[in-house]
Amino acid sequence: MKKIWTCKIGEIDDSKLPSGADFPMREAIKKAYYELTGETPEFLFSGWGGELNDIERCVAAADMEIAYQPITQDQNKEEK
Repeated sequence: MKKIWTCKIGEIDDSKLPSGADFPMREAIKKAYYELTGETPEFLFSGWGGELNDIERCVAAADMEIAYQPITQDQNKEEK
């Protein structure tokens, strides 16, 4: 069975992206892929034109609310 890894990352205002912003992201992904699998990818489709569907946007919003809540002293002790 062959697998294809997918990823969506963002969001950022396009005015903050420098010219050629695709290149460093692609290089980082190719490097990580090789380090993980020991193989070079057969293909790589990426770019700053992706969008979230409605379900992904809702999940991302919920995850951000959970991920960025301050950790209390009691929660910090429980994790140790």
